[in-house]
Amino acid sequence: MKISTKLTVCFLLSVLVLESFLMFYLHHNVIDSRIQEEFQSILYRGNSHRDVLEDSYTQGTLNHIALMESKTETEVVITDLGKNILISSKDPTGTMKNIISSHSGTITRDGLVIESNWKKMNYLATVTTFAIYGKNLNRLNSLSNHI
Repeated sequence: MKISTKLTVCFLLSVLVLESFLMFYLHHNVIDSRIQEEFQSILYRGNSHRDVLEDSYTQGTLNHIALMESKTETEVVITDLGKNILISSKDPTGTMKNIISSHSGTITRDGLVIESNWKKMNYLATVTTFAIYGKNLNRLNSLSNHI
């Protein structure tokens, strides 16, 4: 075999290996970046709803939030501190109820990701507390069905 053919084959193989490695690396980083964006997005939505509820906590406001979220991929479940559902944008599934009831840790005003296992679970989930008349009485749960 000629030396030029051998060099061409080596060059081609080197480029293919390099391209394969770069595609794998870039795909992995794009996926991680997209997941972080989704977490930030549902945290932001939950915090936005929290702000509205703290300004005007009425049945009309609760119904409005549930109605607006019923037309999106994000589902909102508003509960009291005992995790009893007050209102929901869609009928909560068993999985949603399990995610909501399973978290028992401290929740900050900025919210908290309570379900981040996107590979095994159907939902990404956050929870945010909101205060009525200065007292934390309720929880706002945002769930994004990523399947």
